[in-house]
Amino acid sequence: MSLRSVTAAACGAAAGVGVWATLGSIDRIQAPSGAVRVAMLPSVGTLVLSVAAGTILFIAWQLAVDALARRAGARESEAVALAPLRVLAGGALLVLPFLPWVADALPATMLLAGPGSRLAWGIIAGLAAWALALEWRTATRPAASPDPPAQVTADEAGARRRLWTTAVLLGSLVSSGVLASQFVRTPLFPGGDEPHYLVIAQSLWRDGDLRIENNHTRGDYQEYFHRTLTPHYLTRGADRQIYSIHPIGMPVLMMPVYALGGYGLVVCALLLLAAIAMTSAWRLAWAVTGSASAATFAWAVLALGPPWIFNTFAVYPEVPAACAVALAFAWTSGWHAERETHRRAIDVPVRRWWAAGVAIACLPWFSTKYLVMAAALGVVSLLRAWWPWPADATERRGALVRTLAVGVPNAVSLAAWFLFFKLIWGTWSPTAPYGSQRETRIDYLPSGGPGLLFDQEYGIVAFAPALLMVLPGLWALWRQGGAARRLALETVAVFSGLLGVVGAFHIWWGGSAIVGRPLVSALPLLAVPVAAHWHACAAQPLRRAAQRLLLCAGAALTVLLTSAQGGLLLVAGRDGTSQVLEYLAPSTPVWTMMPSFLRQPPLQAAAGTCLWAGLALLAGHLIGRGARARQDAGRLHVMAWTAIVVIGGALSGVAARVVTPSTAPPALEERARVRLLDDFDAVRRPIAIRYDPLTRVDPAAVPELFPIVVHAAGDRREDKATQLFGRRLSLPAGTYGVDLIFPPSTSGEPGPASVDGALAVHAGRMSPALETWSVSVKPPGSWGRSFSLPVDIGFVGFKASVPVTDASPRLRLTPQRIVDASARPQTPAVLGSQAYAGLSVLVHGEDAWPEATGLWLRGRTTVMLTLVFPDDAWRTFDLRAGAVPVKVTAEWGASTETWDLAPGAVARTIIDAPALQPGQQVRSAQLRITTSDGFVPAEIDPDSRDRRLLGSWLELGRMAPGPRIGSILGALIHDRPLPAQPSRR
Repeated sequence: MSLRSVTAAACGAAAGVGVWATLGSIDRIQAPSGAVRVAMLPSVGTLVLSVAAGTILFIAWQLAVDALARRAGARESEAVALAPLRVLAGGALLVLPFLPWVADALPATMLLAGPGSRLAWGIIAGLAAWALALEWRTATRPAASPDPPAQVTADEAGARRRLWTTAVLLGSLVSSGVLASQFVRTPLFPGGDEPHYLVIAQSLWRDGDLRIENNHTRGDYQEYFHRTLTPHYLTRGADRQIYSIHPIGMPVLMMPVYALGGYGLVVCALLLLAAIAMTSAWRLAWAVTGSASAATFAWAVLALGPPWIFNTFAVYPEVPAACAVALAFAWTSGWHAERETHRRAIDVPVRRWWAAGVAIACLPWFSTKYLVMAAALGVVSLLRAWWPWPADATERRGALVRTLAVGVPNAVSLAAWFLFFKLIWGTWSPTAPYGSQRETRIDYLPSGGPGLLFDQEYGIVAFAPALLMVLPGLWALWRQGGAARRLALETVAVFSGLLGVVGAFHIWWGGSAIVGRPLVSALPLLAVPVAAHWHACAAQPLRRAAQRLLLCAGAALTVLLTSAQGGLLLVAGRDGTSQVLEYLAPSTPVWTMMPSFLRQPPLQAAAGTCLWAGLALLAGHLIGRGARARQDAGRLHVMAWTAIVVIGGALSGVAARVVTPSTAPPALEERARVRLLDDFDAVRRPIAIRYDPLTRVDPAAVPELFPIVVHAAGDRREDKATQLFGRRLSLPAGTYGVDLIFPPSTSGEPGPASVDGALAVHAGRMSPALETWSVSVKPPGSWGRSFSLPVDIGFVGFKASVPVTDASPRLRLTPQRIVDASARPQTPAVLGSQAYAGLSVLVHGEDAWPEATGLWLRGRTTVMLTLVFPDDAWRTFDLRAGAVPVKVTAEWGASTETWDLAPGAVARTIIDAPALQPGQQVRSAQLRITTSDGFVPAEIDPDSRDRRLLGSWLELGRMAPGPRIGSILGALIHDRPLPAQPSRR
């Protein structure tokens, strides 16, 4: 075997170890000595198989790519095959969380386990693909010719520029459009203030005015928003009518778009504006650096990062404003792609200055918060025209014309803007819509300004780490001097004009919005410094590899936010803790080591930020000093990956000992969800390890190591909205013990002689009890019962009667037996439940609406229900069509029945309880019902505001027990009068 094959085999073995670690699960328990790790790992046989498979696959890859490179006539092809393999070998670092003592000393390494391992593999895969592309390009590049390169004609340069521009524009549209297709018309989008902007556009189109009360009254918003929407206003207009608190610029711009294609076309228009803004930023970065690759790297950092891409399809003013800012800033800059030198601003055609003036004039209409940024952009434009001072009268006349081109549109726009407030609210002040409320104060800026950049929950750097390149990029522009230095100052001036205003808001994070939304309108300006830093590191290959890693991390975060928990990680909780870090490592409070400008005083948060930023810059400096000699891209990328992992882990270890926690670390026994229980699988992960002391434990005993305190003794708080006794939990299928522990009285007064009440367990957001128990105990003392869940349930809570809540006992939940993850039914989330005919019906997803006597099922979709049987009695199963004929299909176990139902017709079926399987504690089975069509009550009854698409009605009834019949007996279809109108939602 050749040395190259041995290297490939070693890389494959290392990657196999990483894959084996990825299949494991790790968590922490609370022990007397402190937090202790507990892990469940795949078998030794799985490890051997992973290593062997990696070895064989990597050798096969090396041989195949070598042969392909030889056929392609590649020079220096040795690194082509091995480059990506070396990067993939970096997956071996995913074993760090499972090693003794390492994760205890370096807490951040716990991010490499669980969902963090998938994020890590995404980064590694991106680096591997990049390394392969770099080495292939190097190997296949033609040999240098002794003849001088041919001169590129102006037409060729223009064609090249147009080709690149079209590619970037399409790339921006496609990347944002793919995400928009996943989120638009979901519970998340449109959300927040988006429907309110759309209502303004509807009022302009349908009524020709801005009075929105009638639009809300008749429910115009039901076309895209299916919950009740009340007008957003703080004070009525001068005519005592309701006008929205939100600015009208974006609705005016989108009014004809909505008229043509509704909400969907508005989203498409916003995607196009976002693509234009990012393409303009890309062209400016190309012009400044002279490198299309540097500009493309900067485009990828911004366009693929969460702060930008998730805002491109949100119906807010940010994207139109970003387009206006990017175009105005670029049009008057004097920079032009593929020009060798910067030309003077007064040489820029006057038509561009007029267009820039109009773009700047639109900004106050998009939002009052853009007024300072618009002023800064206007001043920058005028300084470009007059500084340096024109040399002669001709140049001064040209500067004056350009001044008028910028000034006239802005003067007219500002006059109309102030007149708008006078006509609507009777005052010239732009604060008129807010009444007496004043949300902007300079006191908020010390938290809001740096918080929008570096806060762990809302900072753009936390979600697009490659933006760390902005500061050294500005320094690189400064060092160039001349026009580049001036551009750096202009970028800082315009960006600060926005940051200073939005950072001074009381809710500087933007309310219910995607991370980074307040800064989106100036975000394209950061493309130039990012590209400048990338270009300046051309002679530092290891630093460039680290920059690629940061880019891949931002793109991987975008994928994570898209796929994890149905996109719910996008909605921050405003509690000062990063939901992403909690999701990646819920049992290791890495977030407490990161700055929180929401929770910490500004100086403390700034000190934490400076510590992390200083250590990161030092690490970047050290990385930049290494590997200056030519090395293949695979080695460079794996070195960068290893350096980032080790340095990040070390920084977390330092921060854990030096930095004051941003939030108090949560008690492990008070978690609402335990990841190791979610992943529990004694078959697939038979190796169970406890790390303090380092011992191997029985996998069946692992669940009992994770008791959960649902309610603390002595705590008399009760959730007013849900009346839950303690916290709500997310539990996997299995059997749980419930203990009420009544402590002795500590007040000196005798407690109750006995406590007689009830305790019930509930599943779903709003639901009746799954099981209710009588409680009778004499304090001090304890009471216990057990219950079983047939499927994973994300909303489990307990309710207690008054005597129990008054005694304030400790409520503890102990997992006794957890169903292996591979054996659990794969079902959507349980969002509700209801009791019918003596059995519990668990409703999965949002496609069924339980009511007192039955359930409405959504039309044109498949609804999943889990039936929990307390006995072996038969049940009748009635499916009734609504106001339109439908085809209904019911799947129960291995049986499938289909009925064609006329309006009001009913199909009756008799079903029996499933047999109790070995190891099961409860009888349960899944029922899937597909309804082909449906009706909207509001379209039938003018008095109804119910916009649900109702397909069929389901009722369950109980029959006497009898001999088991195995499955569906038969069906009888008959007509029955339609029920009363469905309950209005």
